[in-house]
Amino acid sequence: MTIEFYRILHLLGFSCLFLALGGMANDAMARLAAPEETPLAPKSKVWGALHGIGLLVLLVAGFGAMAKLGIKAPPGWVWAKLVLWLALGASPALFKRKPQLALYLTCALPLAALGAAALAILQPGG
Repeated sequence: MTIEFYRILHLLGFSCLFLALGGMANDAMARLAAPEETPLAPKSKVWGALHGIGLLVLLVAGFGAMAKLGIKAPPGWVWAKLVLWLALGASPALFKRKPQLALYLTCALPLAALGAAALAILQPGG
């Protein structure tokens, strides 16, 4: 497989992940606005599944790209991306347990995406 394949696969995972996080944020804000009228809907399972699929695709594509680029020991920027990956993986718990933070998380998530993209493009320290 080519590096372009892994990059496209990485973008697919990224799209799935952020689509799911946007859906979760929307659900959390709706529950906050009308808690008695908006229980956890069946679509929350769809968001959860899409979130997990996106995370898995990101991980596989990222490590595939690293192998294709010949990166043996992960440099610092890869570790930083893994920390962001873990944080994005944990974010649904915040949407569910603290829906009042949904608006703040919705503003912070694009910054996490920007950070991940900047790390991948600039590859600082490596």
